[in-house]
Amino acid sequence: ELRVLAELATPFLRVGGHLLSQKALHRDLDELHRATNAIQTLRLEHLETREVTEIDGSSRMDDGRFRAIVVLRKTRKTPDLYPRENGKAAHDPL
Repeated sequence: ELRVLAELATPFLRVGGHLLSQKALHRDLDELHRATNAIQTLRLEHLETREVTEIDGSSRMDDGRFRAIVVLRKTRKTPDLYPRENGKAAHDPL
């Protein structure tokens, strides 16, 4: 899930660095909306969500999702609280 990945990866980015996450998203972008709090808390900025196509020109997956790259940029230093210890990011996402 994007909000878990962001919490675990963001501390390793320098300010101005980019996190590119390959995702399988639904058209309503629900996963991206759920990650809004994490993006703000971790001091990231959502730059774009770019659809990725296969060689045949298709980006659609069999279950109705589409392949995409979500691009986030780190705007300021990550708060020292993150990432949280002992699997908290996965069990209680931001």
